[in-house]
Amino acid sequence: MGIAAMMGALGILSLMSYVPDAATLTSAFLGAYMVIFACILFSYEIIWWQPFAGLNKIFRRNFGFMYGLKGKGMFLLFIAFLCLGLKDSSLQSGVHGLDWATFAAWLADGVFHIFISIAWYETNDAYKPPTVGLITKEEVDNGTGTPEETPNAV
Repeated sequence: MGIAAMMGALGILSLMSYVPDAATLTSAFLGAYMVIFACILFSYEIIWWQPFAGLNKIFRRNFGFMYGLKGKGMFLLFIAFLCLGLKDSSLQSGVHGLDWATFAAWLADGVFHIFISIAWYETNDAYKPPTVGLITKEEVDNGTGTPEETPNAV
């Protein structure tokens, strides 16, 4: 949640310093993407702490790759490089070094997720994403259970 907050702040601060001009339009879109991706990660992390059935279904349908260590790690690595897109632009965040700190935090977290999934392969099986709002295979087979009865796996 901390790295999502860092990236969200970087995106918002960059958008606040935006002056409409064709040269900075790309940087403005980059700042908006940073806010969107930070919100996606923050919302995903919230699901782990507080079960929201509707949000879990939406995330599984649209961001299913985040429900595994390697997929989430690759997402974090990909998004980390958005921070470097603002480094040489005329659209400055106003906080010196926030772009590099955010880049380093997202990159380190992404590498950590991938390293854990490769170094300790059994962790992939133990990594159980939230299942609130979903019906398990056993419940379907038995004809029992509703999405509301499925507990959060955490």
